Order: sequence, then C-alpha cells, then structure tokens
Amino acid sequence: TVTEAVHYISCMFSKTLLAKPNINNNNVILIALFIIIEWYGRESKYAIEHAFTNVHKVCAWLFYLLLVVLLFLNQGKEVTFIYFQF
Repeated sequence: TVTEAVHYISCMFSKTLLAKPNINNNNVILIALFIIIEWYGRESKYAIEHAFTNVHKVCAWLFYLLLVVLLFLNQGKEVTFIYFQF
C-alpha cells in the first residue's frame, strides 16, 4: 500500500542510517584478519592464494578453521527474505 511504501522510504532515510554500528571484539578481529589477508595477497588473483605456501599445513587449516568459527560467531539473527511475502 501507499502507507507502507511511505513508511518504508521514511525508515530508509531515518537517523539510524547515520547511527554508530554495533561492533564487538569478534568483528574487529575478523575485519583485521581480512585486511591483513587482502594486503598480503594484493598482487595475486585471489588474496589467500599464496598466504600459506611457506607454512605447515596444520597451521593453515587452523587458520581456516578460525575464520569459519568467527564467521559463525558473527552471524546475525534470522530474517525472513522479503520476496517470500509475495
């Protein structure tokens, strides 16, 4: 409806758009890791392509496991996909 459309647009341009995001320690660690990986692999086709060529495989797999765990810890709450409503 038009009322819902106006409400939707008003929420898009509300003050919460400029509000400070909620950042916890896990997010900071994850962002720092991704920045380091991107900086290290900036000349490769893929950033993580040559990251563990000189490291023992156990260390590489522990790092991959750490990334997966941090991703799972930082997942948000479940939200219904908007197109399922139609």
